[in-house]
Amino acid sequence: MNSKLIYFLFLFSFTTMSFNIQDRPKKFDYGEIENGIYSNKFFDMKMILPDKWIFQSNKEISELMKSGEKLITGNDEKLKSMLKAAKITTANLFAGFKYEKGAPVDFNPSILLVAENLKSNPGIKTGEDYLFNA
Repeated sequence: MNSKLIYFLFLFSFTTMSFNIQDRPKKFDYGEIENGIYSNKFFDMKMILPDKWIFQSNKEISELMKSGEKLITGNDEKLKSMLKAAKITTANLFAGFKYEKGAPVDFNPSILLVAENLKSNPGIKTGEDYLFNA
């Protein structure tokens, strides 16, 4: 397996949840973080976040994704086109790190919440199916 692809899979972790589609608001919602709780009306969910972690704005997440894409794809046009296609079906809801960017630590734990539209993958029914295909 390509080492860049392994790094990509390591960089992003996927959480799969089941949601009631009929009760969702019509407009997609990236959610918000307030008082240590992430909430999202579109997915009708709330998540208590780790205390004292640093969470990034949507702009910062976008910049992080761009730099990650460059690192992963290099000059591989096929991989670039695959990532471009993935942008259409995925949404980065939030990203957080235990320590601030550039902190003098050996390892900076992170958490990333990504939503993916699986409408074009009818065979994926469970989290296990998703991870198998990833």
